[in-house]
Amino acid sequence: MRHRRMVSSSITTSLKVNSMTIPARLLYTWMLTRADDHGRLEGDPLHIKANVFPMTDFTGVQIAEFLNEMVKADLIIWYVAEGKCYIQINDWDKYQTFHGITRSESKLPKPTSKLVDRSTKLGVVVNQKRPYKLNQTKLNQTKLNHTEAPSAASDVKSFLKTFGDLWTRGPGQGKTYHCCFQKDTQLTKDLLKTMPLKEICALAEKFFQSNDPFITKSGYTIGMFHSQINKLRANGTPPRAEYHKRIGPAAGSGDPMPKELKDMASNLAKKMEVK
Repeated sequence: MRHRRMVSSSITTSLKVNSMTIPARLLYTWMLTRADDHGRLEGDPLHIKANVFPMTDFTGVQIAEFLNEMVKADLIIWYVAEGKCYIQINDWDKYQTFHGITRSESKLPKPTSKLVDRSTKLGVVVNQKRPYKLNQTKLNQTKLNHTEAPSAASDVKSFLKTFGDLWTRGPGQGKTYHCCFQKDTQLTKDLLKTMPLKEICALAEKFFQSNDPFITKSGYTIGMFHSQINKLRANGTPPRAEYHKRIGPAAGSGDPMPKELKDMASNLAKKMEVK
């Protein structure tokens, strides 16, 4: 299977494509890149999420709704074969060229008259316009997850703001922290799976108080904070004053020389004078 696909510029003005919601349009465009050389791909919504929309928060139910939009726009055939559901992208050969390239044989079955109704395991033969439905247990679980999502999103947003404020007041010296949104959001979500927001924010304050050479050299970023989280939780990080007290004054800090070093320097100077 080729890893590159042709996307015509006419897709932006296509009446079929623009009849759908924006998420459905994006999903359709990305599906073009994941289809095999015959325009087919597995059609279970959860499979689509894992392979086409892996870094989004859309649920299986929402993806099924997007696929229904594509069916109604006559952009795909959503069919059942051998107990599983698949997708055939319509007009595939019209836009995909294979000049001088041999197409690989499709491992997926050709479209059938059986069209998707409920879950991939049931494989019910129905009218093409009927929507995809999950069984009640899956639907209730999806609704539960959906109601929890706003709270999680709020915690992520709250932490990113807290981290940005700490950076601005600290090493940023009044500048605004540049957030790598996708990466930093995912790292924050990972942290929220193991500890509450309040604890993460407290550890972030300790992180910015750190004068650890490794951290200061690498930079005070969310990625660095994520990598040091276990160390921060286990031992904490001493404030700057305590850190200096433990290891001695920093070079060029203007702190007085310890008495031991003064005595050593004085003795050395006396020996040099005798010689």
